[in-house]
Amino acid sequence: MTLYRMSAEVIHQVEEALDEDEKEMLFFLCRDVAADVVPPNVRDLLDSLSERGKLSATELAELLYRVRRFDLLKRILKMDKTAVETHLLKNPHLVSDYRVLMTEIGEDLDKSDVSSLIFLMRDFMGRGRIAKDKSFLDLVIELEKLNLVAPDQLDLLEKCLKSIHRLDLKTKIQKYKQSAQGEGTSYKNSPQASALSLSSKDPSFNLTHIPEERYPMQSKPLGICLIIDCIGNDSEALRDTFASLGYKVQYFLYLKVKEIIHTLHHVACMPQHQDYDSFVCILVSRGGSQSVFGVDQTHSGIPLQQIKRMFMGDLCPFLIGKPKLFFIQNYVMSEGQREDSSLLEVDGPAVNNVESRAQQPKPYTVHREADFFWSLCMADVSLLERSPNSASVYLQYLSQKLWQESSASDIFDHLMAEELLSEEDPFFLAELLYIIKQNSLLRHLNYTREAVENLLPTRRRVSLFRNLLYEISEGIDSDNLRDMIFLLGEKIPKKPKTSLSLLAYLEQQAEIDDDNLMLLENLCKRVVPHLLKKIENYRRNKAAEEATPVVNKETESSYPEEEEIVSFSSIKQLSEFLPEAAVYRMDRKHRGHCVIVNNYKFTTMTDRPGTHKDAECLEHVFQWLGFTVHMYDDVTEEGMENLLQEYKRHPGHVDADCFVFCILTHGKFGAVYSSDGVLIPIRKIMAHFTAHQCPGLAHKPKLFFIQACQGEEVQPFTSIEADAQNPDHMPPPLKDSIPVEADFLLGLATVPGYVSFRHVMNGSWYIQSLCTHLTLLVPRHEDILSILTVVNDDVSQRADSQGTKKQMPQPAFTLRKKLVFPVPRDSFC
Repeated sequence: MTLYRMSAEVIHQVEEALDEDEKEMLFFLCRDVAADVVPPNVRDLLDSLSERGKLSATELAELLYRVRRFDLLKRILKMDKTAVETHLLKNPHLVSDYRVLMTEIGEDLDKSDVSSLIFLMRDFMGRGRIAKDKSFLDLVIELEKLNLVAPDQLDLLEKCLKSIHRLDLKTKIQKYKQSAQGEGTSYKNSPQASALSLSSKDPSFNLTHIPEERYPMQSKPLGICLIIDCIGNDSEALRDTFASLGYKVQYFLYLKVKEIIHTLHHVACMPQHQDYDSFVCILVSRGGSQSVFGVDQTHSGIPLQQIKRMFMGDLCPFLIGKPKLFFIQNYVMSEGQREDSSLLEVDGPAVNNVESRAQQPKPYTVHREADFFWSLCMADVSLLERSPNSASVYLQYLSQKLWQESSASDIFDHLMAEELLSEEDPFFLAELLYIIKQNSLLRHLNYTREAVENLLPTRRRVSLFRNLLYEISEGIDSDNLRDMIFLLGEKIPKKPKTSLSLLAYLEQQAEIDDDNLMLLENLCKRVVPHLLKKIENYRRNKAAEEATPVVNKETESSYPEEEEIVSFSSIKQLSEFLPEAAVYRMDRKHRGHCVIVNNYKFTTMTDRPGTHKDAECLEHVFQWLGFTVHMYDDVTEEGMENLLQEYKRHPGHVDADCFVFCILTHGKFGAVYSSDGVLIPIRKIMAHFTAHQCPGLAHKPKLFFIQACQGEEVQPFTSIEADAQNPDHMPPPLKDSIPVEADFLLGLATVPGYVSFRHVMNGSWYIQSLCTHLTLLVPRHEDILSILTVVNDDVSQRADSQGTKKQMPQPAFTLRKKLVFPVPRDSFC
């Protein structure tokens, strides 16, 4: 067979067009495919690959794509970037994912970062192994020679990146590990290559479209935010936060129980909800384990489930289909701390007749408990007794994260509205990304770090002073901030939460400005002396800037030569690429164990036809995800206890990433039935796997999925059977089913007190939807909570043949991080 050879003219054109950095990158990328030769130049490298039949037009296109020379793709090979990306998604790669990852990290490191890494590596490499002026790729090559870095050996590099505070690059390595683990830890070239930096959200990703529906959040205001604060330490910060997000805030302080009930009912019945897109309710109070009190602590309080009930679809029709968010800080009192009294009765129609007074809703098809987000933080009341004026840590952190999450898209909107950012000229955004060291995002604007640096002297929009304040803030940690606040004393009447807010306050009070840095200099000298160098550099650059003649920015080139102009939508989408939340580790030796309890026959109850379909689907899906699956049929009470004892002591948890426990059975009010008819509380089952009971699973995610009755069975319509009935009395809250400990997730087929349906041939609505969406969304790198949200939506839209039976699943969780399953190597079939 005659091998295809690339023409000498094309090879010559490529070599002539590449600069030295790009040539170095090309040599590094090809180290695996040309491991037995050391060509002196790019021309000989490409010619050697051509002789071996490893340099077809598409393979050369891949190399040019990797070094980001899209202009050469078009000029020499007559190909565009999109065509190359499409080819790479469907075909094996010439360059390994590991090589691509290293080059991407190298692009995102500046000279000081590389110098720091070389210094840190001296403990492992020796002092004279590599010169200080070498590049990151040179460093990687030396580490490879010493077997300190390899495709499956990146822990040392990850640790050093963390040491130099490049958590963005540490996260990139973690994502690579997860993807490589999902591909079988072979680390070979693969059509799925995660390092291509493409996702299913990329328009070039030609997969079956799965709509990512979002609630419309466009009304002005977004909705009503009701704040009831019976403690008095949090209302101001919460009011400012939600007002800044676009909510119409109504807040009330120090209400009695009757006043809380009246206020909640009044707000639930407000017709204004029909014009708004969402609703937020924040409650801060003392309470019991299942209720909140007012300032009059002589009653049993208001059941939390009763509060939720007021805003369900049948009683609050104007919020049907809209997100209803509840954030509750409950300082729990023991029974002995309050007066013993009978249950509270409410006079008047406010609550007793609430159902009859509710406006008749329009016809709707969603479950009345759909679209709720319920976040409850319980703390011991002794916290208030020790520090009566302290704000809630939970609500403080909520406010902080909401400020951060809302800011990116708002900034983009503002910059475009002020014409500081446009389709024709995205340089200002590139400058901002460069300043905050998000160099990996520059490529989305068709810029490089070097290009931005070259243009800054003539096109800078962020002042040197503003840049200095940001750099100083980055060098101040929490201990430094505390010391500075102490030294400032009365100059700071209100304690700033961050170093940036401290510097902003000093600027607002005219304590510092671009010509007056004496106070800042004194603070740095006493607390963080190494930052004084930044102030010296600022003064030197400012003097040079003032001595330089003003450049007419209207006549200069406004942006570098680009293949394509960034669009408005692309700019907005950049906010999605900002650093993500922490992710559970998924790169240990074993994914974990998945236990499936499948009860079909019962001694005292009816059989559950269709359950074997669910069990088979769960087994297939979790095996595909890398779990070792254990199936148990018709488990008695004794058998369940034996299972729990076995798996809480299982030695395999130590090397596992995760644990999954699925139960398919009948159930009732937060409990499940064994096959011999004994009711076992869900909380009791899950409690076997707390960190104390099961140390091997400490700090690891523990997932429980339960398809079970929440009452007694009802007569089915046609081939639909019910796994629950709706009782007349109030069901217990779902939170009582999960342990008060981190890293648990409980996925119930239905909210407490409602039916869940199982098809006698096709299986249950919930389990079938769960399995389907795991297979569809895991390859898209979606986290488990996002997947369960889609499952909620899918199941809530199903109905029986007569359209009268609905179902609403409900997850509850104490997860601390995102849980993203690595993408399996083989496609699901």
